[in-house]
Amino acid sequence: MAEDIMNSEINSSSGEWHGSADTITLDDSAISGLKTNLSHALTALRDMKTYMTEMDSSSVSWSGKAKKTYEDLMTIMTTYQKDYYRAVKALGKVVEGYEKLLNDTPNAKPLKEIDEA
Repeated sequence: MAEDIMNSEINSSSGEWHGSADTITLDDSAISGLKTNLSHALTALRDMKTYMTEMDSSSVSWSGKAKKTYEDLMTIMTTYQKDYYRAVKALGKVVEGYEKLLNDTPNAKPLKEIDEA
């Protein structure tokens, strides 16, 4: 069993950290690539929507059971495209917020410094 880095027993008088560092290093080296990938994903999802709109214009050529199957497939694809697009947009906002946090952290003033922490 791995040793805990902090004694989590609430009634213990020993609440000290073991093996902690004096500084925390935050790495933003992957953010640029991540933002590029998210941009590409959004472009692909917009292209998908355009392609689906073009496909939908040919739905008049379907009939019977095949038409119902085609409509069901288009419903699934439309829902997938919308949901995935929203999720990628939301992830983009998270990445932007994380980047802002990393950029603003060096300028932040501590609320309270803890002696001998």
